[in-house]
Amino acid sequence: KETLLWALNGNDGKQPWSKIVDNLIASKLLLYRKHSKDVSVWHGTDLDLRGRLEDLSTLHRNDFDLVDFLETEAQAEAWKPVEYNTRIGTNRYWIGDYYLASDINEQTTEELLNSIQPGTDGKIVYFIAENSNELNTALQFAQSGLNSKQLLFAVPSIPLDIRNAALEVWCLSQMEHDPDLTGEDPLVLPEIKQMLDDSRMYLQNVLDQLINPSSSKGPHWIYINDILDIKSVSDLRRLLSKIAFDIF
Repeated sequence: KETLLWALNGNDGKQPWSKIVDNLIASKLLLYRKHSKDVSVWHGTDLDLRGRLEDLSTLHRNDFDLVDFLETEAQAEAWKPVEYNTRIGTNRYWIGDYYLASDINEQTTEELLNSIQPGTDGKIVYFIAENSNELNTALQFAQSGLNSKQLLFAVPSIPLDIRNAALEVWCLSQMEHDPDLTGEDPLVLPEIKQMLDDSRMYLQNVLDQLINPSSSKGPHWIYINDILDIKSVSDLRRLLSKIAFDIF
């Protein structure tokens, strides 16, 4: 959208193109993807799909199971200790589990230790923290003395609004499969699919900040109480190989 407005305004910047573009979007002559900021020429439906999405989100916000949805829609990636597997000739891997920082309590330590079932090589616990208090709670817990060699913790470097991003994807999926809604106008389903693609891409971008090692927006990686310097995928794989050699 910014590029479009720059192109329309030219050098003088005096024309009210911002208002004109907003009116065209409101009239469905232009389709605007709010997350990616893309604008495309589109003759959409006259139905207020964004309004219906907000109503559906409000209705299900309190009963939406975020972890269950993520395990189905965006399962955390399993990471392999590549060097260890190559040298030993095996295929060990660390599975990934999402955990809400808001659910941390006195039983969490026991729950996580018991989650390492026989045959499990290791587990990465991705703490979902959506505000500063939850972030501090997750960091304190991960460094609180849970001395399991098979548990590695990932805590986001900043609070991430994963719940709203995931809820939007879930609601749009419900709308996509609502025959009463999609039957009102032949243009409803294509527009919902556009919105859903945009929302899925946005959710993945947010989740990447929790699950992917990075030197800028990546999470904190904590192992046996220590925050480690993990800035890339190769750093993480080297760490897992070191742990695997130590355990196995």
